[in-house]
Amino acid sequence: MDQETLRQHVPHMLKPLQRLAAPSYRASHDLKVLGETVVMQVREAVGSTDFVQAITKVDEERRHVKEDRKRKLAMQTMMDPQSAARRKQAKGVKKQAQKRKATELRRARKGGGLHAYRHVMQDDPSSF
Repeated sequence: MDQETLRQHVPHMLKPLQRLAAPSYRASHDLKVLGETVVMQVREAVGSTDFVQAITKVDEERRHVKEDRKRKLAMQTMMDPQSAARRKQAKGVKKQAQKRKATELRRARKGGGLHAYRHVMQDDPSSF
């Protein structure tokens, strides 16, 4: 692939790679290392200046999308307070369920017995 074509495609390649590198993104360590390796190879292939410009462009696009989503949600809240209340209530229910699950996990780990541990593992084995 020639240099100019590669420069045009770098922002599209960096979007998922940057999301993968984010600390809040839940992925395996091997996948994150692979993503970092690909980013380094892209940086070497394109050059530092073009790479920095592309990553800045990706950051700006992500920030604009986030701001638009936040603005739309605020407008929807003003226009339809009932749906906002339902959304807030659903969020609270979900938060309560997460707290309940965390408490069960703590009890199971602390000495709730093997039965409690198995019970929690059956609900969601990915929590360990």
